Amino acid sequence: MKIRFGMGLDNQRGWHTRNTLGEITVGEKGMLSILETQLGLIRKVALQSRRIVQYLTCLKQCDHAARFYHQSLEADELGTAATLLGWRDQWYLYGWDGKIEGMEAKRLADMSEVESIACKKVAPSEGERLAHILQAMKRRIPAISSITLTRPLAHYPKRWQLILSRLQTEFQELASVPHAGSFLHTLQDRLRDVQSGKKLGKVDRLDFKADGSVIIARAETRILAAHWLADRMAENIADGILVATDSTDLLDDILAANQQARHGLNESSSARSVLQLLPMALTLLWAPLDFTVLISFLNHPISPIRHFARRQLAEKLAAYPGIRGQRWTDTLNRIDAHYGDQAAAVREQIHTWIDHPRFDQKGGVSIDQVLIRAQKMADYFRVQLTDTDETKHILWDTGLVQTTVFIQSLEQLQEDGVIARIRPRQLQKLLAQATAQGSVNPNRIAEVGSLSTVDDLGALIESFDQVIWWQPVMPNTPKEFPWSALERHTLARAGVMLPDHADVLGNLATDWLKPVLAARKQLIIVLPPQDVEAHPTWQMMLSQIHNITEQSIEQVFNHHPQTTTCSIPLPHTPLPQPRRWWQLSIDTPIGKHPYHSYSSLELFLFNPYQWLLRYPAGLETSSVLAVSDGFLLDGRLAHTLIEHFFALPAPLGMTKSEISTWFDRIFPEIIEAEGAVLLMHGRRSDYEELRYRLHRAITTLLTQIKTAGVTKIKSEQALKGQFPGGKIIGYADLMLTNGQGQHAIVDMKWGGTKKFTEQLRENTHLQLGIYAELVRQKTGAWPAVGYYVLSEAKLIAQQDAYFPDAIQVNKKTEESIPHLWERLKETYIWRDTLLQQGRIEVALADQEEIEAITPPEAGLKITPLNPCYNDYRVLAGWRPA
Repeated sequence: MKIRFGMGLDNQRGWHTRNTLGEITVGEKGMLSILETQLGLIRKVALQSRRIVQYLTCLKQCDHAARFYHQSLEADELGTAATLLGWRDQWYLYGWDGKIEGMEAKRLADMSEVESIACKKVAPSEGERLAHILQAMKRRIPAISSITLTRPLAHYPKRWQLILSRLQTEFQELASVPHAGSFLHTLQDRLRDVQSGKKLGKVDRLDFKADGSVIIARAETRILAAHWLADRMAENIADGILVATDSTDLLDDILAANQQARHGLNESSSARSVLQLLPMALTLLWAPLDFTVLISFLNHPISPIRHFARRQLAEKLAAYPGIRGQRWTDTLNRIDAHYGDQAAAVREQIHTWIDHPRFDQKGGVSIDQVLIRAQKMADYFRVQLTDTDETKHILWDTGLVQTTVFIQSLEQLQEDGVIARIRPRQLQKLLAQATAQGSVNPNRIAEVGSLSTVDDLGALIESFDQVIWWQPVMPNTPKEFPWSALERHTLARAGVMLPDHADVLGNLATDWLKPVLAARKQLIIVLPPQDVEAHPTWQMMLSQIHNITEQSIEQVFNHHPQTTTCSIPLPHTPLPQPRRWWQLSIDTPIGKHPYHSYSSLELFLFNPYQWLLRYPAGLETSSVLAVSDGFLLDGRLAHTLIEHFFALPAPLGMTKSEISTWFDRIFPEIIEAEGAVLLMHGRRSDYEELRYRLHRAITTLLTQIKTAGVTKIKSEQALKGQFPGGKIIGYADLMLTNGQGQHAIVDMKWGGTKKFTEQLRENTHLQLGIYAELVRQKTGAWPAVGYYVLSEAKLIAQQDAYFPDAIQVNKKTEESIPHLWERLKETYIWRDTLLQQGRIEVALADQEEIEAITPPEAGLKITPLNPCYNDYRVLAGWRPA
């Protein structure tokens, strides 16, 4: 067997594909596998997450207050174990035998003591596996005829050097490109001179020669750059390689969109949807419950809970966050009714993943409890593996692997007994280690017709006619070793031959030049946007080339579209601008709603396009993407609390002490059932503020009601009646009746004292006017009306005849509610006439009045609605910021 071997060649394609037999190109993982197979040392490779847990056990066994890692271990057990295990593994790779003589270096002495246990406990690292191979090679030599090294033997770690020195090896450098007189070859010679240390000044800079051998392009955005490059790559490239280390997924997507072969530029990510499920499920273990995570869990495309049940639960929890109370019970009952005979199984899913015991974050949770949930998640993924869709099958398998790795780590912790209860930080570390490698998109594989590709510059080991370097950004550079000079000297005496940091950087700098040096005929560099720091090789080129020319991709597309092979010139089509009026065809079907309400009438009268999109078109924003919070949630909780209060047998006869006793009992129950976001960490001040405001609101409201001589109260009173448009319905927050049989309507608002005071002053309180008319149609008499602002505990009314202690608003007009009702009817008839003509007004706050049509003088004054509550603003037309 002939092998070409280099560090970092695994999963790379930096060479030509050939039809060969008995020849292979591998990196360190591939070489390890070959050697262990031939020497009979095949073993199941332990996962890194499990090794970290094993090493943690060793650290704890040796731990005491004098250990150098003691405080770090107390603060972050798994993180500390991972760091120290990384030190240990690196030492073994560079020649350590597990022992350190002398006690001068305290940290090394501690590590040596830990190693006396770890050598028997922790699964072997790469360096230890190489040591076992060395022992086996004393008895048997692998059947390898020759090994071609892609870098000098001295650049390999010591353990690899010891093994490779026992085999037939030769070093093959990246072949030099014969000089053919092009600027590319001149540039390559110059970069080699710089690399060799030759002194060059500004006067020695090269003049850029635009002979097509070096093409530099840059766009303001990566997506435009990707389209330009896809256009270039549409030409038949007989011998080329694509070097891509940044934004690779984007480039592959653009290539596929242009009907070209994918190159398998697949960035591994721990944020793939299938890998999000287990972390979210485990976050739900903790009290207080994080409703943001819960809503994400319910809305996730992958879930162990049935779809209809998830949707119903998400709608309830988004509007009324809480897993208790009547609304929660009603939601569960709807789910039961939907699933029928399968309801019990769905209820079990809900109990398993949502309505289950939770644990205090400080006290932690037992490993048994975490294992139960992880194993149930693994069971869910196993069931999904029966999916015949290959892509989905890969995704399910990815989730199962992540969960299995996590379970193994937990079992190791449980077996070693080093952690009895696990806290959130530790759980997050275990999850991060189980998901460290992430996963790739199974749909993004290299297709027939793709070029050779590398994302590690050191893996470019052959020359190509054309090299395309996509987005050369500043790479990560290796950090210096964390050990002092004394510690490095002690390690060297123990056989650990660590490379000098300057040599590491020098080798890296050699790799950085490979994309330029590997090009035989043409080099194409697609630079990142100006605000992104470019690669050191590009910076070196700038220092050595005078007047280097960059192609502006925007100018290519804007001024020279004929130079692109796949572009079709199209006339510029601007986005539609807002228009004051939409004209519908007369035969456009606009369905009639069986009834009207204040909400629908407000939109129809004041901004018809919102009404059109909301009701006839049925366009609605999602109600399950965010948890209700802020003043909206406060208002809902206040309404619920007051409904509970006035549902008591005799609320008007309660004393302040009795009200406080009842409030102290019911307020936490309502918060837990419908406002549990206020129980989350960091929300205590919000909770206490709401508690204070609601207690004040109830006591003040009751005082106002008693002063008014009210004897009967109904909350959420249903109202219905007629108007020129048909049926109209509504629900009055409070309908009051005093001792003389007179009625009053009180509409409760959380805030907006100024706004609602102005409405009463201008006689434009349309909602109260509608409710008053509906009461008049039923009783024959106009009721009194008023607003009660809950957050400020203020009752506002136009006159004090009914509410003596209310804040009286002085009207600016002689009109009253009957006049308001007549204006409503006039405006409705006007709008309805326009609707029959297909004319829909788009009334925006800052729109010009030149196209406005004057409403009837006897109608309502048309004022723009608050744009903050307009979900359809973007559908009105493009409005530049």
